[in-house]
Amino acid sequence: MKKAFVYFGLQLKRAAKYFPFILALSLILCICLGAVLGAVVKLDSASEDKQKVTLGIVGDTEGSYLGFGISALQTLDSSRFVVEMVEMTEDEAKKKLENGEISAYAVIPEDFVDSAVSGEIKKIRYVTTDSAIGVTTVFMDEMLDAISVMLVESQKGVYGLQSAMWDKGYRAGNHMDKLASEYFSLILARAYISEQTELGISDELSFGGYMFCGMLVFFVLLCGIPFCPVYIKKDVSLSRLMRASGKSVFSQVLGEYFSFFFFMFANLYIIVCALPLFAGDALSFIPELSGVDLVWAQKFAFSLIPAVLLISALQFLVYEISSGLVGGVLAQFLGAIALAYVCGCLYPINFFPDAIKNVSAFLPAGAAREYICALIGDGAQALSFIKIFAMFALLLSLAMIKRRQRILRF
Repeated sequence: MKKAFVYFGLQLKRAAKYFPFILALSLILCICLGAVLGAVVKLDSASEDKQKVTLGIVGDTEGSYLGFGISALQTLDSSRFVVEMVEMTEDEAKKKLENGEISAYAVIPEDFVDSAVSGEIKKIRYVTTDSAIGVTTVFMDEMLDAISVMLVESQKGVYGLQSAMWDKGYRAGNHMDKLASEYFSLILARAYISEQTELGISDELSFGGYMFCGMLVFFVLLCGIPFCPVYIKKDVSLSRLMRASGKSVFSQVLGEYFSFFFFMFANLYIIVCALPLFAGDALSFIPELSGVDLVWAQKFAFSLIPAVLLISALQFLVYEISSGLVGGVLAQFLGAIALAYVCGCLYPINFFPDAIKNVSAFLPAGAAREYICALIGDGAQALSFIKIFAMFALLLSLAMIKRRQRILRF
C-alpha cells in the first residue's frame, strides 16, 4: 500500500503539468453544453406555450352578456391556461382553420342570449377539420360536453324553475338573479375543486432540472478526452520494469487511477463552484436551481464524488484498452455520446422503451444520472450508493486485469 501512495504522488506531479490545459478545454466544453442546455429548455418552454388550444368565436358579442361571459372566462376561469378564445368573422375563421392557426371555431347564432333568457337554448355550431386528430380533438370534445352539461342543462333548470314559479303566481325577482349569479360563480371557481400536482418530466424533476443532470453527466464523460495524453500508454515497458522491482499491478492501477480521479474531481469542482458566480441568473429557468449560491455549489460538488468515481473508473478502463492516442480519443468521444444517449442524458429516459430503461439503469452513465437526479430531487438512496460502488469495483478490477494482460504479453 505504501508503494501505491508513492506512485500516486508521482502521478499527481506528472498530471499537474497538463491540468491548466485540461481545465481550459473543460471550461470551453462547459460553455458549449451550457448554451445547448439553455436553448433546449427555452425551446421546450416555447413549445409548451404553443400547446394552448386556440378557439375562434364567430358572432356578435359586443354589448351583450355573451361578450361579458367570454371576457370572464378568459380573465377569471382556469380554462384560460389551456384555451384561448379569439373573436373573428367566419371567413377569417375558415381561413385560419385551414392554415392550422386555430384548432376549431364556434359559430354563435343570433339572439343566443335572448333565447337563453326565455329558456330556449339555440345550438352553437362547432367547426373543425377531420385532420385534427389527437389530444386537441379529444380535449375539445370533452370541453364541449362539459359546457353542454354544466351550462346548457343547468341554465334550462334555472329558467325552468323561474317559469314554473311564474305559472304558480310566485315572483322570484332578485332571488332568481341571485341563484343564477351564484351558479355562475361556482362555474368560474371550479379550479378550487381539485388540486394539481406536477410530477415532472422524469425522476420527479422539471425538464430543466432533468436536462441539467443529464448534461452534467455528459460533461464528465467528455472530460475524459483531455486526459487521454496523460493516461493512455502505448508502451508498457515502464510498467513491466516497475512490476519487476516489486510494484504490483494493484499499486500501479490504484496510483494512476486516483491521480486521474483527483484532477477529474478538481476540474468538476472548479466549474460547479463557478456556476453561481458567473451563471447564477442564467440558471433561473431551472426551478431546482433557483437561488443557488456558492455554499450550495460546494456541497453539491462534494456530493458528486460517487458519480465521478464511477465515470472516471469507466474512462480509466478505456485508457487501458486503448493502444494509441487517436484510438483512445475516438473511444472516449464515441463512448460518451452513445452512453449519454442510451442512458437518458440527452433526452428524458421516460420516453425510451422499457428495455432501454432497464439496461441504462445498470450502465455507469445511467447509474450516475439517477444518482445526480436524486441529489437535485429528494436525495440519493442507499441502493444507489451500493450500485455505484459495485460498478466502480468491477470497472477498476477489469482495468487491473487488462494491465496485467498487457504486462505479461511479449
